[in-house]
Amino acid sequence: MSEKYNKCIMTIENNEIPLMMYGNAYMIAHMRRGRLKGKEWKASIFFAIWCCCMFYMALKHYDLISNPVPVGISIICLYMMTYYLFILPNRIKLKGEHIYKSSHMLNKSEKVTITRDGYTIENKYEALIGYWTDILDCIETNSYYLMISEYSKRLIIISKKCLDDEQNEKLAEFLKKTMPAKYRKTKK
Repeated sequence: MSEKYNKCIMTIENNEIPLMMYGNAYMIAHMRRGRLKGKEWKASIFFAIWCCCMFYMALKHYDLISNPVPVGISIICLYMMTYYLFILPNRIKLKGEHIYKSSHMLNKSEKVTITRDGYTIENKYEALIGYWTDILDCIETNSYYLMISEYSKRLIIISKKCLDDEQNEKLAEFLKKTMPAKYRKTKK
């Protein structure tokens, strides 16, 4: 019975992940589970407060010098909108790229083995074994598959460049069946 569950579904050779791909995947992971989750809502709250301050200043015919409180609140709101929409995503992407550059294992060519109950990622120096039950999110983009593990800090990324069309369809179908509630496809 154990052979049935450990049956190899697919082996992917030469899975190489470039720097930009890892940075983008790290940012998407934080949008799903990290500090970037709900960034649009947070920015829209500050936008609503900014609109109220502008409406208040227009209604009372205040200029910028006569009432500094709405002006100060407006400046803070503008900064917070910029922070959530531009500064924080850029910082997180740069942090992902820094992790990639500082790791000697991430930029190596990997062999990925997909089985019914999990996956194995091997390179020249290490092997990472995981199970599908430990995956919190599985995201398919135009250029890679991203799996966010509950226990491992490492992102599991499978590049579509090393897959042919048949393998790509087979892997997408397998992930949809294995993790129907966790699987998502994005257009990024």
